[in-house]
Amino acid sequence: MRKRYWVTGVALLVFLNLPYLIALAIADPSFSFGGFLLNPVDGHSYLAKIIQGQQGSWSFRLPYSAEPNQGAPLFWFYLFLGHVSRWTGISAVLVFHAARVAASIALLAALQGFFAGLFPDRPQTAYWAFVLAVMGSGCGWVASLFGGFTADLWVAEAYPFLAMYSSPHFSLGLALLVWFAAQLEKAHTTCSLIFLFAGGLLLGSALPFGVVIAALLTFGSAVTSIGFHDRLKWQAAVAFLVPGGLLILYQFYVIRTDPVLALWDAQNLTASPPVWDVLISFSPAAGFAVYGVLKALQHRSRQLGMLAIWLVLGLALIYVPFNLQRRFMFGYMIPVAGLAAYGLSEIKSHARSLLKALSVGLALPTLLIILAGGVFAVQNSDPQVVIAKSEKAALEFLADNGNPDDLVLASPDTGLLIPAYTGQRVVYGHPFETVNATAEKLAVERFLTGRMDFDGLNWVRDRKADWIFWGPREQVYGPAPLDLPAGVSLMYENQDVKLFAIQDPE
Repeated sequence: MRKRYWVTGVALLVFLNLPYLIALAIADPSFSFGGFLLNPVDGHSYLAKIIQGQQGSWSFRLPYSAEPNQGAPLFWFYLFLGHVSRWTGISAVLVFHAARVAASIALLAALQGFFAGLFPDRPQTAYWAFVLAVMGSGCGWVASLFGGFTADLWVAEAYPFLAMYSSPHFSLGLALLVWFAAQLEKAHTTCSLIFLFAGGLLLGSALPFGVVIAALLTFGSAVTSIGFHDRLKWQAAVAFLVPGGLLILYQFYVIRTDPVLALWDAQNLTASPPVWDVLISFSPAAGFAVYGVLKALQHRSRQLGMLAIWLVLGLALIYVPFNLQRRFMFGYMIPVAGLAAYGLSEIKSHARSLLKALSVGLALPTLLIILAGGVFAVQNSDPQVVIAKSEKAALEFLADNGNPDDLVLASPDTGLLIPAYTGQRVVYGHPFETVNATAEKLAVERFLTGRMDFDGLNWVRDRKADWIFWGPREQVYGPAPLDLPAGVSLMYENQDVKLFAIQDPE
């Protein structure tokens, strides 16, 4: 039985990582693949955090904002990866993907252990729950035929498949959450409680909202124990939740007491998709999961109580009026998968095999759209996923000849790349991590359209910018100026890019 998990896991890892290798191979010779196939906006922001660690920092500074900030103890996971890059000499993007693969392996192992423990007398059900969890998705492909873009195409934290495909902190967070769920009702030694303590800290650091879902699982376990008149096992929950909870409370305090970070946090809005979107995004497995809940209630199945509560209360949390409500979708495919597998196992007709195939098969086109979409974007030299080699050469010059704290003015698209390749700050570069993002974006675009007139140059100096980057993405707004005003010097030029340095007036 264990061999079947290994074969499935290895095949899935190949399936997930093959598009990255294809992207490297098919990129146009004049472009470089940027390293991100799903949500490159956030991907580059993670890379920017790694670069800060690579430069020796253990304190996160907003790299996408002109507002100076002292730094805060946030995003330690990516800062740590940056230090790994510095210690080993391995590039930041390669460290990112190595961590992504390692975290994916940890997640696969955690899911296997969790479902095997959940269904000890039903090995077939446990294996099918594992398959649904790691390959489960929704029918977003149907919505896409009508121009829709549902959650199963982009909300990576909700699905193990998308988590493993996109970024290491999602996979690591899910692995820790699932591992914790498997420990909740076990007896523990001092050594195992120490590991739980460390796991809670790591989850609080890598993915703070995972601690909230861990608390939800603890509640589900407690309610189930009370309902079946069992003794409450609280040691694991305390060992895991207390350090994780204290860490996120400390991070919350740091953010709210820093005026710049408070502005950043205020515009960090992640609204949940509409209910119809969520229903499509977890179907058809969600339908079998509802049947699984009904059968669990009928049979008074103790082991499924926690999953049933996660399924019901998790859905309610997704629509709590809260700025970051979408974060409560974290790992939601896992209870859907476990309960769906149980529901399918309770179907006694000959149609069960067909229904099991449909539970994955109807969602498979969505996964293929995600994987193929990234590859086609690279093949078509989509500027979101590739970067011109001329731009990359200019960024290397900027990294080598500028200071780490320099401020660069560039178009919004280039502004996303500069912190990820140089570690330097930009006036605008990210819709959430730029303070006063909407106003800053409009001001940058207004400057690029008006070029370097007197008022524009004064605005650049008021922003305390050190460099102006003018490449292919800036050419959309107009050509680079030929006659430079006083105080502006051309410091670098290649076939596509000009780099200007700004001097303070005498």
